[in-house]
Amino acid sequence: MNQSEEITSVRPSIIRVIAFLDNVPLVTPLLVKPGTLYSLKFTLCGENWPSDAHKLVLNLITTCPVGAYNRSEFILSRPTQSDNFRAELTGQIVFNASLSLLADNLVFAIRCAYFNNKECI
Repeated sequence: MNQSEEITSVRPSIIRVIAFLDNVPLVTPLLVKPGTLYSLKFTLCGENWPSDAHKLVLNLITTCPVGAYNRSEFILSRPTQSDNFRAELTGQIVFNASLSLLADNLVFAIRCAYFNNKECI
């Protein structure tokens, strides 16, 4: 293969996220109380921030019914060191209502999405 046939590869962006509820790592299920304001922190370690991305947004994907909780927004602006970066995003979450003892556990997943000025990329 000559130089004109070389394929340029783009290294994928990789993000590792660790979540903390009231400074306790979320590694096992926790019991939460309704009406209690909890601190919520995300520690991020990442590689290869996309060149056209201006911010990284963390969203919660959940089985929790709409309106059953409120949370802060978690947005990270482009870091100065974008090939390897570390950051912490902090905010709060509150659960508005109690669930029945017979209800299924609430499940939360974290989605990380890069955005340029107009859209998700």
